[in-house]
Amino acid sequence: MQVPMYPATSINGRKQTLMKENWLPLFDKYKVTMVLEHYEDVYKRSKGLRSDNIVTAGYDVPTKASEVVPSCSSSLFSLDVSNSTFYVGGGAMGVPPVSSDKLFSTDYLSKVCLTQHYLEIHIQKRKVNGVAKTTVDGLIFDNFTLHY
Repeated sequence: MQVPMYPATSINGRKQTLMKENWLPLFDKYKVTMVLEHYEDVYKRSKGLRSDNIVTAGYDVPTKASEVVPSCSSSLFSLDVSNSTFYVGGGAMGVPPVSSDKLFSTDYLSKVCLTQHYLEIHIQKRKVNGVAKTTVDGLIFDNFTLHY
């Protein structure tokens, strides 16, 4: 999605409301495992969500913008997500990430990283693996497997 339903930065809330009204029921109905969201120039991964509620905690993250650090440590997690959707992305491949003062506190995010990055997504039978790497040197800073 071009505009994130679950943003890490303070952007137009009206768009998120409209998206939740129109898309969220479909994602829940069809048990969508992962939604790729881009626009914010920051990497983020949500906790597992269903019907706009946290149902799976996910892994490792500060939930307050003041705790988010520009250089992210590597993480790895594997989770059964048959009853939740993860929102991943941010879109900072070739542009500088946003400044930390644009991030806001939220309880639905599991990981936030201020770095230029790209995602490798591997879809297999009954699982999706995502690897987030820094654009400049290809270092892995997030690696997750979602079993569905």
